[in-house]
Amino acid sequence: MWEKKSGILQYEINKRLALRRTGVGLLFWVITGLDFVVCVLQVFNDPIHGHMELHPLLVKIIDTPQFQRLRSIRQLGGTYFVYPGASHNRFEHSIGVAHLAGQLGQALKTKQPGLNITDRDILCVQIAGLCHDLGHGPFSHLYDGMFIPKARPGNKWKHETASLAMFDHLVKCNKLEDVMKQYGLNLSEDLDFIKEMIDRDNDKDQEWLHKGRPKDKSFLYEIVSNKTNGIDVDKFDYFARDCYHLGVQINFDYHRFLKFARVCEVDGWKHICVRDKEEDNMTEMFHTRLCLHRRAYQHKVTKIIETMITDAFLKADKHIKIEGTGKKTFRLSTAIDDMEAYTKLTDAVFEKILNCAFDAPQELRDARDILRRIINRDLYRFLGETRFEDPTEVCTNVFVDVVFLHFSIILFENMKTSFFPTFLFFLCMTSLCCHYSEMYAAFSVVRCPGFAQCAFLSSWSGLSVRRLMTGIRRLTWTTFNSGAGQRTFQSIR
Repeated sequence: MWEKKSGILQYEINKRLALRRTGVGLLFWVITGLDFVVCVLQVFNDPIHGHMELHPLLVKIIDTPQFQRLRSIRQLGGTYFVYPGASHNRFEHSIGVAHLAGQLGQALKTKQPGLNITDRDILCVQIAGLCHDLGHGPFSHLYDGMFIPKARPGNKWKHETASLAMFDHLVKCNKLEDVMKQYGLNLSEDLDFIKEMIDRDNDKDQEWLHKGRPKDKSFLYEIVSNKTNGIDVDKFDYFARDCYHLGVQINFDYHRFLKFARVCEVDGWKHICVRDKEEDNMTEMFHTRLCLHRRAYQHKVTKIIETMITDAFLKADKHIKIEGTGKKTFRLSTAIDDMEAYTKLTDAVFEKILNCAFDAPQELRDARDILRRIINRDLYRFLGETRFEDPTEVCTNVFVDVVFLHFSIILFENMKTSFFPTFLFFLCMTSLCCHYSEMYAAFSVVRCPGFAQCAFLSSWSGLSVRRLMTGIRRLTWTTFNSGAGQRTFQSIR
């Protein structure tokens, strides 16, 4: 059967006669002019999705230094120090997202031919899924969520921004433009389309501003990163992969979503929707996300370890030299400004700091000592946690209360009288406005049974105690020994 698509003459050989299995995948031929190009769908064996067959253009992207870098960036950052099985990397996650993006795109194309989804559309969506995490730094979200905001205050940088820059860098350095044209991509449209899928805003109720695809294909932008409802193949992969490596049970079945997904028009926009009978399955998806945050991502020891790593990175920042474009050197916090330097920045910086010389600068040795404490399990101590209705309270109002709480604990430990520490505790309770159960847990950790008892009594005495459990932001207090009997409090947002 001869077929002409996008100016490329393709000859598809009958599967039963000539299409055969090879050691690496499915073999077929593409004829462009007089040149024969052998295209091999490479097979990747994955513990989550089984055998994944990827387009040769995806394999070309995978086999670049910029993408291989993701092998050295752990998916869950500091969680690995709490869950030993969480050793998986951004590399396999990105390949899994590309695989699922292709499956969902192909399913919609088969079930709804009227959508006019082309093979080129599906390939672009897969490339976006493959490259959506190229911009992650050391220990994933620790770098862009904790380190950069402290190292460069006011900088609005996010890892999606780096993903776009790294994608451009990858295409340019590896001269992939010609390869993309060879496989039928229209660079003037498709490169914009891919980058818009990697990092885009929610366009609902706004004029369609995207260049890659027209408004009637807006649903394609929801496959990799869904800004409308958060249901996308990125989450499908990391839910399944994280649960597998964490040893956490998952009840959400993404296979059912792929089977029942349909594109419907809602308020003039085309969205990917599911059947009403899939409501319970979708509920399980969001419940899985909640469980993962509670049990792993926001685990108190995970946050303590990530805070320690952040502290070490901040101390070592100006002493880490990374060579970039034109042999210019960049620091740990400025490598994001140069993709050649950023390509060299991975989790390996942890070992670099940990193994620094004994005659290194004092700040670098201080950073090394913090990381050694992680290795020796001498961690900052957890005091307690609470949630705030207004996230700004965490930044602006809590410091004085925490310092006051700190001094009241020190006084309680050093004074044997009962009235004065109890009085201070009542003041502290009023100031912090914490719920009884939160206070009890906090003071039980530091072994102050008198405080826990006072908390119980005060809750029955009519003292004004405001409950702050409805907020969505979390504050964790950690404490470490920095001297004889001295404690320092730090906040994790």
